[in-house]
Amino acid sequence: MPERETTQRIMMRYGPHQYLRDFEEAKRILSKELPKLKQRSKEIISIIEYAGPPHFNRSPAYVVVSDELLREKFITHKQEIEKSWTQFRRTGKSNLGNPFFDNLCEYLADNSVKLFLEDAQPNDYIKFVQKFKLKGETDYRPRDNNFIKQIKKASEENPSSSSIIVRGDHHKYLFTHLKREGFDVHTREFGE
Repeated sequence: MPERETTQRIMMRYGPHQYLRDFEEAKRILSKELPKLKQRSKEIISIIEYAGPPHFNRSPAYVVVSDELLREKFITHKQEIEKSWTQFRRTGKSNLGNPFFDNLCEYLADNSVKLFLEDAQPNDYIKFVQKFKLKGETDYRPRDNNFIKQIKKASEENPSSSSIIVRGDHHKYLFTHLKREGFDVHTREFGE
């Protein structure tokens, strides 16, 4: 039984999300789906993915750093991203440092989608990076649990809205959790 009843629709789109070519593929799908969502809801919202500073070191020898150093790196990077986000909100020109998300933000804003930035938390980032570097494992659940809370809050604050969420391939289990929360969730993959 869902925690609350809702008829809010969430369109989740999964795929590669780094390069301009990834955005072009996502845009092809979004250009067909946004008009349908606009017919259904007064307002469309989207939470733009932000996980923290880049942390994947592709060299054979990984360097494990202290939690405190990771926390400092996270906080500094998040402050820079928040400044870029504020500038984007003012100018309509995105400079988040990722061609996919820069183009996605501008495209969604041009289509009157109300945008939020994912509120990534330093402890989730630290756990993820340390587990990846020590064991080579990835665990997106703590971060995604926080993301679900943010989706619920945005939906409660915008009750006549639907959402379009674009995430990487590793976040597919969000579908099940959002269904449990009472959302009408539709998924589709794009890209390779």
